[in-house]
Amino acid sequence: MSVSVSILLLMVAAILAGGAIVMAFLRGSVAVLVAFAAMVVAHLSGMAAVGGSELWFWGCAAVIAAVAQHFAVAIPPRQLERYAAGGALAGAVTGLAIGSRAAIIVAAAVAAVLAAMAWKRTPAGKAFRSRLSPLLLATVGLCPIVNFTIIMLILAQIISSR
Repeated sequence: MSVSVSILLLMVAAILAGGAIVMAFLRGSVAVLVAFAAMVVAHLSGMAAVGGSELWFWGCAAVIAAVAQHFAVAIPPRQLERYAAGGALAGAVTGLAIGSRAAIIVAAAVAAVLAAMAWKRTPAGKAFRSRLSPLLLATVGLCPIVNFTIIMLILAQIISSR
């Protein structure tokens, strides 16, 4: 593949990843699918060394997260979803700075849960009658965790290939 086509595909992947970051705060189930599309395009560019088994894994994770959020039993408050998305983004960036794939995943998950717990201490969170159950945390946290993990893995692959 020529260099100009690779760069064009990498630019498309970057646009998709940027869109997924913004959409994570608006519509998480769509954002995670866009993030996976960015991973596929980055793989096709040849600039990110994402293996076939890794694509299968993250594709399944993205579909499971999107379906789980779409068929959630209860609709969580939007502010709670945004807090979890912000926490997952901060955690994924921290994991990227640490420098391992496991750190990206674990830091995104821990930060999303901590952000949801922080939301519970806000006035809107105190007015929310339900407690933060593991099912509610999974509903609000799964899509942002998978979304930002995929994006940071793409970024890590591009950084390490240079």
